[in-house]
Amino acid sequence: MIIRQLFFVLAWVLVCLGVLGIFLPVLPTTPFLLAAAYFFARCSPRFYRWLTTSSYLRAYIDNYRSGTGVPWRMIRRSLIFLWVGLVLSSLLWSNGWYWLLLATVGVGVSTHLLMLRRVGEKPLQGEDNA
Repeated sequence: MIIRQLFFVLAWVLVCLGVLGIFLPVLPTTPFLLAAAYFFARCSPRFYRWLTTSSYLRAYIDNYRSGTGVPWRMIRRSLIFLWVGLVLSSLLWSNGWYWLLLATVGVGVSTHLLMLRRVGEKPLQGEDNA
């Protein structure tokens, strides 16, 4: 009984982190939602069903499970939130090293996002669907 309650609380924490990850580019949305689905499946069929049929959150889980890739609109939204957040953060300090760090993070994350397979793209030869 205590394990189920622990799983339930952990699943909700993971859902909250996943939702935050939609808006904060440093948090990965999909892994948090996948982990939440795992824990909900073990403690609450009702909330597992809610998560996997949610009109918005379901897309993250379905795209991962099917290996189809990430919709371009999600990549675009992530890039916008990333750069708006970085620019706003850079306004807080006038330290050049801080700006360099933010720019490095921005370029790295942007590169990663732009290299993700998009919905409808075929996998490269030798690449698996996971």
